[in-house]
Amino acid sequence: MYHPTREQYESNPRGKDLRETCLALLDALEQENMGEVKQHEQRLHEMDITAGMQASLPSESYLQNSVIYAEWVAGQVLSLLEKVQSLSIISRKQAVLTLEEFGEKVVDTTYILKDPSASFKHFVAIQKSIEIFRHLLASSG
Repeated sequence: MYHPTREQYESNPRGKDLRETCLALLDALEQENMGEVKQHEQRLHEMDITAGMQASLPSESYLQNSVIYAEWVAGQVLSLLEKVQSLSIISRKQAVLTLEEFGEKVVDTTYILKDPSASFKHFVAIQKSIEIFRHLLASSG
């Protein structure tokens, strides 16, 4: 799947700002620092980003413009935040304790949890979404 490189994002001030703000927001979300999450969310709104932004554009638009791609990712991040705020999600600490207490250890730090709660499933889905958004924002490159 195509996504812009770090250099492509940073070649435009808006793309660079969107990328950096989204990565900071994702870090704050993963660390469960809701004060920082709110600050970065506000910054995205100040940049006129809305939840689901650019989702209806044809796929060619994303391939031609890293700023449009960054706007799309930022809009998806805001959509994720809306879900986080509306769902019952356990904390990272609670998730680890749940795995240790009720999970079946299969290898070192790998557990299988039979019949996980909805809030645990939400936690896992949010963590996976954060990982995907970091990839789309070229956070390792």
